[in-house]
Amino acid sequence: MVLKNIKQLLDKTEVPVAYDHWDEPPPLPYILTNVQGERAYGADISKNLIHDFTINIELYTDTKDLKIEAIVETALASFSYDKNQSWVDSEQLYVTYYTIEIKIKEK
Repeated sequence: MVLKNIKQLLDKTEVPVAYDHWDEPPPLPYILTNVQGERAYGADISKNLIHDFTINIELYTDTKDLKIEAIVETALASFSYDKNQSWVDSEQLYVTYYTIEIKIKEK
C-alpha cells in the first residue's frame, strides 16, 4: 500500500515509474522505486501496530536536469527526504537518489 501511494504521487510527474527494475527500460528520464527496509514493532495482541518504511526513489536522466528534479521534488513535497546524486560512467547517465522514511500506525 505504501508503494502504491508513492507510485501514484510519482505518476503525476509524467516520468515513467517502475518498482526495482525495468525489463526493458524506457528512454530517459525514468524513475525506479524500492523498499530499502521495513521495521515492524509495537506489538499488541500478537500484532505489530507500527511500521517504519525506508523508500528509495531513483531518478535516471542523461543530463543534470533541474527541471525534472523540481517536478519530482514537488511530488514528494509531503515527505522529508535525503537527496544524493551520482554520475554512472558505464551507463553515461545521472542518478538522483531520494530516500524517504514513512511511519504507518495501524488502528
